Amino acid sequence: MQLNHINILTTDVARSVAFYEKLFGARKIFEFHQNKVVCIINGFEFFIQKVDEVIYPEHFHLGIRTDHSKLDALYQVARDLKVPFIKGSNPEPDVFEYDEYRTAFYLIDPDGLEIEVYTPDKFVLDDDQEQAHTRSSLCVNG
Repeated sequence: MQLNHINILTTDVARSVAFYEKLFGARKIFEFHQNKVVCIINGFEFFIQKVDEVIYPEHFHLGIRTDHSKLDALYQVARDLKVPFIKGSNPEPDVFEYDEYRTAFYLIDPDGLEIEVYTPDKFVLDDDQEQAHTRSSLCVNG
C-alpha cells in the first residue's frame, strides 16, 4: 500500500496551478476537464479541483518536507512572490521555529490552505525511520 495523492480545492484552477508551479515546482500532467487537473510534485500526484467555495477544517494543512538549504530557498521564493506567512505552530508568522525536531515556516495558498514547509532535524519515528518517512512524505527537491 502506498499513499498516492492529495486532492486540494480551489476557486481558480489556473491560479492554483501557477502558485504550486512557482513555489514548489509542480508540473501539470493531466487535465480531467476544466474543473480538475493533476500535477506532480517530486513524483507525488497532486490534484487541484475547482469548487464554488473552499472551506478547510481547522488545523488541516499540507506538510512539505525538504532539506535546510532548500528550506531557505523556498522561504525566499515565497517572500519574493509575496505569499502570506502565518503563525502555524511557530511563535510568530514569518519566523522559523528552531526546536529539536524541525525547522519550519507556514504560509497559505491562494485559497487559504495552510502549508507547513519544514526540514526534520531529528526523526521522531522508531524502526526504519528514514525509509518509512521518505516513503510517506511529500518532499521537494528543488
